Amino acid sequence: MTMFQRFTIGLLTFSLAQSISVPTIAQTRPAPACKSSIAVAQFSPPTYSTHSVRGISLQQAEQRAEIAIEFLRANRPDRANQINENLRSRLELSASEIAVLRTIQNLEAGKIQAAIALFPELKRPEAHRRSLTLQLKKIPLQAKATWILQAVDYFPEPDEDEMNYQQQWNLPTLKAGWMLLLAEDYRTQGNVTEAVKILDQARMLLNWNNNAEALQFVEAYRKAGQSEKARSILTSIAAQLLRNVEPQPVRPRAIQNLIKAGHELALMKQSSEALPLLNQAETLIKSIDRSNVKSLQQSLILAYAAAGQTAQSLQIVQTLDSRDARESYISLAKQAAELGDSRSAQQFLQSIRDQWIASRTSLDVVKIFADAELLSVAYNIATSIADSQMRLEALATIVKRADQAKQSALSAQIIAEMQQVKTGEVSGFQRLDTIRALIQVGERTHARSLLAELTRQPDLAWLNLQIAEQYAAIGEFDQATQLIDQQRTRRVQSQLSPLPVSIVAPPLDLLNEPPFTPLGVFFSNVLLDVNLPQRAPDTRSLQRRVTPIPSIQSKQSKKPRTVQPPKLPPTSRLSPEESRALDEARYIRAYAQARNFTKASNLLAQIPDHLCLFKAELFDNIAIAALEAGQLEIAIGNFQQAKRLSQRANRVRSERIDRFIAIAKLYSERNQTTEAIRLLEATLALLSNR
Repeated sequence: MTMFQRFTIGLLTFSLAQSISVPTIAQTRPAPACKSSIAVAQFSPPTYSTHSVRGISLQQAEQRAEIAIEFLRANRPDRANQINENLRSRLELSASEIAVLRTIQNLEAGKIQAAIALFPELKRPEAHRRSLTLQLKKIPLQAKATWILQAVDYFPEPDEDEMNYQQQWNLPTLKAGWMLLLAEDYRTQGNVTEAVKILDQARMLLNWNNNAEALQFVEAYRKAGQSEKARSILTSIAAQLLRNVEPQPVRPRAIQNLIKAGHELALMKQSSEALPLLNQAETLIKSIDRSNVKSLQQSLILAYAAAGQTAQSLQIVQTLDSRDARESYISLAKQAAELGDSRSAQQFLQSIRDQWIASRTSLDVVKIFADAELLSVAYNIATSIADSQMRLEALATIVKRADQAKQSALSAQIIAEMQQVKTGEVSGFQRLDTIRALIQVGERTHARSLLAELTRQPDLAWLNLQIAEQYAAIGEFDQATQLIDQQRTRRVQSQLSPLPVSIVAPPLDLLNEPPFTPLGVFFSNVLLDVNLPQRAPDTRSLQRRVTPIPSIQSKQSKKPRTVQPPKLPPTSRLSPEESRALDEARYIRAYAQARNFTKASNLLAQIPDHLCLFKAELFDNIAIAALEAGQLEIAIGNFQQAKRLSQRANRVRSERIDRFIAIAKLYSERNQTTEAIRLLEATLALLSNR
């Protein structure tokens, strides 16, 4: 990086910090008020509670902890410790809780040895099993193996008093769970030998009095192809499973274990042994409180189907309400596909009444059959999918698998079918949808060939922007820019009317963490005592008094995440200035996707600032594209401009803090720690002033 670039970054990050602390000086000529007649769709980040403890919300606590992670990644553990000490003081965290927080942070930052060095301070890791397990799931396999194996060796067996707590919370169960997680990772990455080795080690930790835990090992061994070892565990706990359902009233957990045992036997082709257990479970379900029945019935439905008793399975489904029945059909279809039973899979799919959900489930089933190289079965299901976009994605998935299996004739046939135009449809749009589906599943070679065909057809030149978008998606940015230039030239020459504005959502995996993160779960636990084991009264002298903070609420829905185009007023209500802004927005986004940030910025400079939120969102679009391209200086500058305009409209969006943290992470990964530290300090200053 040149001296000039370093100076620019320093200036940008300095201005970020100063933008909050320096009062705005009155202008002789006040800036025009923001206009709200046009605005782009806003993307919804995860929802956080606005309640606070000692002036800090759950979201702010997470963001500070994330900044500490990036300081660790930038080799500044001293600054990370200062942030953590501030959190400890404000939230009244115990030494053990701080040790859990620091463990999560060091694991995320890749500082595995530092995380291991914290073992002596982790007094009761089982109390934070969920946050620690979520974090272990995120890190690479080798780092995970290093930490878990040493943790299992380090932590002692609990004393007698500890064993009196609920079984699901004791330390041996936690350690066994970590080993099962590690074994599953090895298995899914194709190293079954190492997975079995880990399972054999973990088996020594097995609590034979905990049937649920033993059944987890049965499932793990079965998936690893070790049916004999799975059966030996089942044999060992069989008598205990039956004893546990004798006391009255019977516990739902005991029935669940009975169903699980029968299900595992059925999946190991031992239906004759499975059915007595399942029949007994069905009888017992009738004797318990109705509030506990639904989950047991769902499990029993799958187990009966796996044992070949479809009639009994469907008989139970018919007793459920429509929503629960639909969920059962979804699970049944996927299980049938995993078992290679195409006839049953299609039967269950046809029983799903909701068209979109049926299409979504059919797509999942197609992927299962395609992965098993049952391509003809996958094809038959794919062609019956009602939703056109999911049908194309399903067919594209089969094309990819056919190419991998050297079945080029089949892939060519399917691609031709994907491009067939139905009555009333536009040829260019259908072909673009086909290209998008191929790109989505990673079939870039076919996509590139089809794009070349489109560009050779003059009658489809009006689709140049959409074609450019797909070229950008496969990394051919020069070709994309050329097509955008051509479209702008045609627009000027022929005064083309604007097409609908295309809005591209920011990448969720880059900018928005999932609703339940390790840090989110940690702070919920320590502030609310959520999901902690029931213990004797805490003898700590410091008693925490907090305002309840709900956990982060998931906004997941059954429908896919979609971004609606802006709701525009009638054209007659738009001023010429606003009409031009809407038209230029298409090209700004297109150039940003094509990574021609100079042309995007030049066009954006022509849009007046008083279209505040509209222009702020366009700055965001450029920044997100620059972030994906690794152009961090451009990303910072555009995020800062978006923040400036949002402040002017009194609409500061909190997720921009997360974006600055993401940029700092990328700096550290490039070994540009000086730039990372500057940005983190500025971001921390911005957060401290909120």
